[in-house]
Amino acid sequence: MDAPISSSPSSPSATAPACSPNGISLAVLAAASNTSSSDQSGGSSSSSAASNVAADILTSNSESTGPAGPAGSAGSAGPQPIARGRVGYLWDSSKSFIGAAFLIAAFAAIVFATIAFVMGGVFGIAGGVALLIGAGASFCIAGHLLSDPSPSLSRNDMAYFSPEQIAQQRHLQELRKAQIEAFNKTLAEQGLEVKECGGGGDCLFHSLYYHFGRMAKLKDHKAVREKVVAHMESHPDDFKSYVEHSEFKQIEKLESRDGHDLNLDKYKAYFDFMMKKGLLTNTQKRTFQQKIDDSTSSVKAVTDEDVLDIRLKAYIALMNRTGEWGGEQEVKAFASYLAEHGHLIRIVVHSPENNGYLTCYPPGTERNTEYHLLRNGNHWQALVPKKSS
Repeated sequence: MDAPISSSPSSPSATAPACSPNGISLAVLAAASNTSSSDQSGGSSSSSAASNVAADILTSNSESTGPAGPAGSAGSAGPQPIARGRVGYLWDSSKSFIGAAFLIAAFAAIVFATIAFVMGGVFGIAGGVALLIGAGASFCIAGHLLSDPSPSLSRNDMAYFSPEQIAQQRHLQELRKAQIEAFNKTLAEQGLEVKECGGGGDCLFHSLYYHFGRMAKLKDHKAVREKVVAHMESHPDDFKSYVEHSEFKQIEKLESRDGHDLNLDKYKAYFDFMMKKGLLTNTQKRTFQQKIDDSTSSVKAVTDEDVLDIRLKAYIALMNRTGEWGGEQEVKAFASYLAEHGHLIRIVVHSPENNGYLTCYPPGTERNTEYHLLRNGNHWQALVPKKSS
């Protein structure tokens, strides 16, 4: 995020907009939509096919161990790999260096041409003219190579996509850039700016601590994480149906097989997952193993609710580790924790993705004091009132 960084202490924003009924900030929606539509009118490569081709690359930074939020949904799986070879990659990745070399050669040719003219004589003048012609050609080549500052694509992108698909990806990256610029403009109009609070996988908890650490009398971002985890543990019904994690994907993809109980298979898979990760307490080991034994012996089958329960416990165990990325479920949990302890606040989450989508926690608290967070892909930052110049 390229918005200015503020060092001012946290305080509620008096100018920030409330959420509209469907959770969309109308100002952000209008700004981003106008930018996107004006950009798309410039060429045919902004078709829906282009969006499908490169959606994963554009949203590759939006994975979160929390639930899928504003930036959490990726597009299609992308095209089948198309090998371009090393020559294509080297050319695309080296154009700027080659252009710079031609630019240096052009200036060098001018210097030598000047020396040749000073020396005089037929050969000196002829050599100077030739050098000037070479300098002119070098300037033209350098200008052509350096006039296309396309967003860089990684070597993997170059190797796995065709030239047409790479062009489409670059176009969508330009749309993304325009979208972020529109979002930054809207933040400025709302009187907000970005405050970087820390990273290392704990950026969300750093940002929450920045806003609420003193209010909630918490020591540091680790204490924020502890309160979030404890609240999720004590309110399982509020979270068990919604938690998602990248490491759960394979388990959730399990399908029913002949002679197998799908719920039991998933339950065992979550149990094995936690065993391998060292996430289980001795009491949990005994409890989960007993459930598996009872189901195997047909004493009591594993239910859908049992699967949701063990999935939540696996999620909480992961979230209890320092450096584990948080998401909007953690924002929801912390907002609920603060409300239970008498703090009349509302946390507003902004995001440049999806036309500036924002959500509010707890919902239905429009009259409460607002504090603002920015979710930009993986990264979370605090939003604070902009300092007057």
